[in-house]
Amino acid sequence: MDASQKLVVITKEMAADLSAQQMTTLGELGAFELALALGRAVGPEEVDGFNYGSPYMHMVGAIRSAKANKGSGRGKNLDTLLGEALISGDKSDVKRFFTDLCHRLTNSNLMPCFARAAIQILTFVNKADQNIRDDLAWIIYMVEVRMKYMGRGIPIPFDVELSISAKETAEDKRRKGTGPRGIIVLDGAGVSRSTTRECLAEMLTPAPSSGGAGLVAALSDLQVGLVDIGARLDGFGARLEKLEGSGTPGPKSKCWICQSDGHLAATCSTAKGKELREKKLASAIKPAAEAK
Repeated sequence: MDASQKLVVITKEMAADLSAQQMTTLGELGAFELALALGRAVGPEEVDGFNYGSPYMHMVGAIRSAKANKGSGRGKNLDTLLGEALISGDKSDVKRFFTDLCHRLTNSNLMPCFARAAIQILTFVNKADQNIRDDLAWIIYMVEVRMKYMGRGIPIPFDVELSISAKETAEDKRRKGTGPRGIIVLDGAGVSRSTTRECLAEMLTPAPSSGGAGLVAALSDLQVGLVDIGARLDGFGARLEKLEGSGTPGPKSKCWICQSDGHLAATCSTAKGKELREKKLASAIKPAAEAK
């Protein structure tokens, strides 16, 4: 036996978890744990430091990853994403994490157990999607899974008791007003709508009694604003044409052809100025003639 290897007695609980995760050794279980946390395939040497039932942070791969990504904002692990999701109420980044992880594990040849691990993770996420429709409850379930199963893999089969607890916790948070919120809007009746989707839906849907009058009024205001902007642009255009073609130079304007301060290039009497005006006139006449 290598001096770095430890003699570990496999208990009934360990054997049950290994069987549930379809892993054959504690080394494979450690690799599964580390990959699940970091979101990537890991090498056998990165698993050093794994202890059954203990957090993944003690493994060599986790320590190296933390040092490499320190202060960069890159390489967010699963627990960081779950913490952010718990605040925002949005599970999309966590779902994307699982999808990307399964893709990486499927295409990795670092360890033979990763193909099985990808299937286990997909099954786990699909079961959660099927049984927990509410986003906040889904996020809480994932957080509680991490707390209960860290160092042991993931719950296979689906942990029904934990899902019920997550749903109750989510409902309790909403009842107490401590759940995640997007945009908070209080309407005239004092009713709060806590999600961005609800607020946008209300803004874009006219009240039944208004007959669409609110939407028409909003469009009318928008049209008035656009007309005002158009008028301002027309004014700027007229001023620009006056400066370029009227021959009345501004206080700091001069003819770029002869460098005179008394006129602009558009009215320059030099041969160059006349030539440019003739070319401009010809270029304007030619398209009109071709159109005829």
